[in-house]
Amino acid sequence: MKYLYLEMMAEEPLAIRADHAASGAKTTKLLTGSAVLGSLASLHRQRYSEQRTEFPELFLQEQVYFPQLLPASYEISEQALSENRFFHSVLPVPRTAQSCKRFGGFHKLKEESPTIPARHGVRDMLLDWATFSLLQQKRDISKKENPLEAHKECGYKDGCTEVLDHYTGYYRRHYVDAKLRTAMEVKSSLEMHTGINREQGTVEDSILYSREVIARGSIFSGMIKVPDHLEEQLLQFHDQRTYIGTGRTRGLGKVRIAVSRTDGANHGSMYGPREQTLKLFREKLLKFDDALRGVCSTFKAETPAAFYFALTLHSPAILLDEYLRYRGSIDAATLAELTGSTPKTFELLYQNAGVQRIAGWNELWGTPRQQDYAIETGSVFLFSSQQKLDDQMLLALYRFEEEGIGHRQAEGFGRVCVSDPFHLEREQM
Repeated sequence: MKYLYLEMMAEEPLAIRADHAASGAKTTKLLTGSAVLGSLASLHRQRYSEQRTEFPELFLQEQVYFPQLLPASYEISEQALSENRFFHSVLPVPRTAQSCKRFGGFHKLKEESPTIPARHGVRDMLLDWATFSLLQQKRDISKKENPLEAHKECGYKDGCTEVLDHYTGYYRRHYVDAKLRTAMEVKSSLEMHTGINREQGTVEDSILYSREVIARGSIFSGMIKVPDHLEEQLLQFHDQRTYIGTGRTRGLGKVRIAVSRTDGANHGSMYGPREQTLKLFREKLLKFDDALRGVCSTFKAETPAAFYFALTLHSPAILLDEYLRYRGSIDAATLAELTGSTPKTFELLYQNAGVQRIAGWNELWGTPRQQDYAIETGSVFLFSSQQKLDDQMLLALYRFEEEGIGHRQAEGFGRVCVSDPFHLEREQM
């Protein structure tokens, strides 16, 4: 398998419905994998119709894993942009992240526009929640012993007394210094439209509506996982124009496509050679386990399990139980089933998850898609394991991160990160 870097830039405003309810007006802040797949399939059908034999392999047989394209626009200088200093993959912020309610957001970087106001940084509270959960199992916790007390106030430079609030969105790591991060912003606006009388072809009285659109010039990026023999076929989409989303008859939805090869050096550890990525993966898991035990020892919380790790969803995950009911979380029994382990191997210590409805339009068939329910992007599940991190456990978790979980993986669902390094960045810089 190969990884290709896919980027789409909006040459016209984009409108991709966030909710297909009758009164919905909002657009999503990303390009869904389903929309990306349909857009490229439509382009292939229009321009490469003579190459009919490759169409099923690219779009129908789930051999190619199309990603959700996350916002990759940021306000930095032209010099920094030309040096590719922000070329790491865009990632969603976990639901365990918090920031100052008044001055929220990642710290301002030198490369960013001088008009951007100062911000008090973002911290993660997963390790403190883990400590709190382990302490609760043994005794009542006093206010002094409670690790969550530190999350009541911002405390930036020992001066800010504002409360902390949940922080959501997307971020990208600094290419030179991995500790520096910047938020990926999506600029949107409301466009007003009038209704049309179908008989007369003129403006209909008393019908005025608005829809939210993503601004022209916005950039979205992600990684495509593709079999070796289909790599060249996908590279042919480079520097092509196509349409995505709704409102195309009103001039919306035009995007420019960029597809390029990558060796994985600038996009994260999971996109390089397997031997290298497996080694980095082991180091990442052990680092998270050591950090959790270190925080627990500070508060004198016992850590009796052999191994601790977390699952963080980088895209919505559609999971069904044996009765075909949608799952709203990943519990210990579900994890044991997915990894082929015994039911008593894992214990769920903490979770922060939500559920969202998945709807859409099938570009290929011209029909509405089946509605599904998925665990939200950024959901976090912390587990303890009675089994040590041996080769069997390592490979099972590695497959989680490399292949994904659940249904509709070819449309970008089910991307998961094991022991996301974001959770180790507990303090504001």
